[in-house]
Amino acid sequence: MTETAQTVNIQRSGMDFLGWLTLLFIALKLMGHITWGWEWVLAPLWMPIAAIIGFCVAAIAICIALIVVGVAIGGVVCVLFLIGAGIFGLLDALFARKPTCTTANTP
Repeated sequence: MTETAQTVNIQRSGMDFLGWLTLLFIALKLMGHITWGWEWVLAPLWMPIAAIIGFCVAAIAICIALIVVGVAIGGVVCVLFLIGAGIFGLLDALFARKPTCTTANTP
């Protein structure tokens, strides 16, 4: 008996939580209910980008630290090993595939 797996693609449409939060903040600002500056009203739009940039800066700082430690410990081979482990770990964290829903058809 053979089983076939089907992949179910679920697509969302519309705005997400941050989009609705931004609209809420804009409406509250325009109605005068909050006195925040526009940079904070629009924060839900730029905060995720700032977090990604911060994560990348931290990853670069970790790579630089690994180079310094690798040179202090054992030279070029150690540096290459530590950088490779750090870069592949970072890539895995950033681009890991999300699991897909599969269903098996059984007759």
